[in-house]
Amino acid sequence: MEKYLERIASFTSAKQCEAFEKNARQRGEEALADAAARRRVEILATKHGGSTPAEREGWMAINAYEETLFRKHGKRIRAGRTRQMINRLGMVPAIEKMVSEREWDTQGATALYEVGLGEFTFEAIVVRHPDEFTEFALKQAKDKLAQSAKEREP
Repeated sequence: MEKYLERIASFTSAKQCEAFEKNARQRGEEALADAAARRRVEILATKHGGSTPAEREGWMAINAYEETLFRKHGKRIRAGRTRQMINRLGMVPAIEKMVSEREWDTQGATALYEVGLGEFTFEAIVVRHPDEFTEFALKQAKDKLAQSAKEREP
């Protein structure tokens, strides 16, 4: 397992990750497939840049959500409205707006938790980088994450 994880970490293209993930899922190796999906998200995020950790992680969140759409629909679908907001406001203000104004049961966050990519929610980004967001956004993010944890309890 460790040698496969090292191999995944060395991938430099999204296509390498996608091919590995497909093969791993066919063999029932879900942990390796998920690791390849995460690496794909990281690679795609680097293409957008970002001058702060929160901006870089924001692009990872977008790519992770688009990954869930691919798993659901079998084709690449972009998070168009979210990308438009980011283009209009910038990454950090867009995250702030979405965390502060949206109800918890958003399609994106729910989809990310369902496929084990919950660390890529915008709320998680706000909590990891509190200095880049307002106190209100931080409180909202913490509240939403706590609510989500309760909802996912068995």
